[in-house]
Amino acid sequence: AWEFDRGDDGWSNVMDLCDVAVRDVALGARTTGHDPALFGPPLQAGATEFPAVLVRLRLQRADNQSFKDTAQLFWRTSRLAESEASSARFEVIGDSAWHEYRIPVAENRRWRGLITRLRLDPCNQAGVKVELDSVRLTH
Repeated sequence: AWEFDRGDDGWSNVMDLCDVAVRDVALGARTTGHDPALFGPPLQAGATEFPAVLVRLRLQRADNQSFKDTAQLFWRTSRLAESEASSARFEVIGDSAWHEYRIPVAENRRWRGLITRLRLDPCNQAGVKVELDSVRLTH
C-alpha cells in the first residue's frame, strides 16, 4: 500500500504532469497533456495474492465543472512489460470529491506471476488537478 503520508513513496516518475508534490498527505499534480501518468516504484507482489487494486483519487478541472473520464492502471511483471494488454481501464469522476475505485485486475489474464511495477493514468485531459490519496493491492 502507498498512502503518501511520508512523501511520494517512490511514485516520482511522471508524464504529462507538473507541480508534482505531496500536499496534505496526498500526492498532487496538474495534468499538462492528454496522457498523464504516475509511475510507481519497483515492487514484488504475487498476482494471485492481490486480485484487485484500490485507488483513492480526487480530480478537479480548473473551471470546477464536473466531468467523467477514463483512468487506466498498467502493470509490469517479471515476464511482461506494461502495455495496453496489461492494463485495466475504469471510469473516474471529476467533481472535487474523493472517490475510491476498485480495479479487478485479476480479470485480466496478464495479471499473473510477479507484479514488478504499477503505472496510473488518472484521466485523459489537460488542466486537471489530481490528488492521489492511496494505492493498495488488495483481495
